[in-house]
Amino acid sequence: METGKEHSGIYRCIAMSQNNSIAEHNTTIEVFSCTERQTPLYIAPQDKYVSIGDTVTFYCAGDFGCTIDKFRQVGWYDENYDFINNSRYSTSYAEKYGETYVEVSLTITDTRESDFNKTFICLVSSPADYQYFEVHILKKPPACTERQTPLYIAPQDKYSSIGDTVTFFCAGDFGCTIDKFRQVGWYDENYDFINNSRYSTSYVEKYGETYVEVNLTITDTRESDFNKTFICNVSSTADYQYFEVHIFKKRTTVTIINTTTTKKMHLQPGVIVSMIASGIVIVIGLLLLLFRPGVMLFILSRIPCGTTDKGSKNFHALILHEDECEDRKLAEQLKTNLEEDAYDVIMSSDVKGGQDNLRALGDFSQKSASLIIIYPTKSCSEIFPIEISSAQPYFKPNRITVIIKRRGIENRVEALKYRYFKKITWPDKGVCTPFKETNFYSKLKLRMPRSSRNTRCCKCCKLNVSSTYSVHIQEQSYSTQSPMITTGIQLIKIP
Repeated sequence: METGKEHSGIYRCIAMSQNNSIAEHNTTIEVFSCTERQTPLYIAPQDKYVSIGDTVTFYCAGDFGCTIDKFRQVGWYDENYDFINNSRYSTSYAEKYGETYVEVSLTITDTRESDFNKTFICLVSSPADYQYFEVHILKKPPACTERQTPLYIAPQDKYSSIGDTVTFFCAGDFGCTIDKFRQVGWYDENYDFINNSRYSTSYVEKYGETYVEVNLTITDTRESDFNKTFICNVSSTADYQYFEVHIFKKRTTVTIINTTTTKKMHLQPGVIVSMIASGIVIVIGLLLLLFRPGVMLFILSRIPCGTTDKGSKNFHALILHEDECEDRKLAEQLKTNLEEDAYDVIMSSDVKGGQDNLRALGDFSQKSASLIIIYPTKSCSEIFPIEISSAQPYFKPNRITVIIKRRGIENRVEALKYRYFKKITWPDKGVCTPFKETNFYSKLKLRMPRSSRNTRCCKCCKLNVSSTYSVHIQEQSYSTQSPMITTGIQLIKIP
């Protein structure tokens, strides 16, 4: 009998035995129309946008039609064309329409950062033909920010030697604007398009085209490149901005050997008086050096801390640090000590999970009145110099402080646009005195807006520090009765 779709339905089978007992059973019959195909009809999988921790499923299938040959295969493989072997990855197999349609789905649970870098391959094959399909897990873009004008990520000057390769980063975050006109481009000093075989640009769009980045790379740097001006233009319908950058030649250390000869000289009376006065000054300086902690703390206890308030800013300071254990611990220690003295401080590691670092760093910089950079002693990641360059334009030079954890490393701070930023060496608590730590925080507060509680840079100098040094000096004093000298800070017994 020839069947058709009209024969689909529920059929009942009834059986009766000799003793008149009846047995019934229902069954469903579905009639499919089969299509003749020379090659499979491919149902290709698609890339997926997810967040960390989500579950994602890829669907891959083939409709093989009414082929006489029953060989039909659908399977998933990794980027090396090996079978996928991971406890978080699972596949499910399904056949439909009388085995003419085969579907295999790949499910990934608890998505992790490493999954975003992988390629998953689906193979659909029959004796007549086969096809590979590559898919990826893409990170879901963060929420879009409404902006009236672009958020500019300005390029910074670079220090280079002849023969080096230099890359300038320039970008704009245009936000959720209705107008789609957004442009980032590089030009020469005459505002013409750059035309040089050694100069190349790369264009990147992120977050649904809200972030546009164009990088200028210069290979085989030559002497003529140091005299040029490179201009980046970031523009939208609402606003535009030009940024000029240059390539500076790295400083070279030169050792000069002076050869001197000795001659008999006749000194004038005025010169002799000057030499005597200089000697007296040196002696007084040495005496002051012996009592340096007391003198310095006396001066710091009378210096007003900061010349202005933080104004409309949310924070007194933003601490920018590399996300290493050592740097993060130091940043947390700075934040704790400053907050105890009524300063509002935020760290770059306070970026909430899932947000883009550069975009969030721009928002933090706009809300902060000063910038504290903890420059790492080890080789930092590629993104940290970009973070430093992105944060600098929001602050005046006198509001930027660089904390150096080891002397001699300040010559490596090449990511800083201005070399005259104030640099303060962090005192190692294992070998320093309380005075050095107090002196460090006093210098740091001078670079910040003043807090609402304390008006002096050296907090509690008359109480906490004086007690520390009085004990230190009393241990060195003689047990005999001696006259006492009263200063503005403490009582010191003269041996």
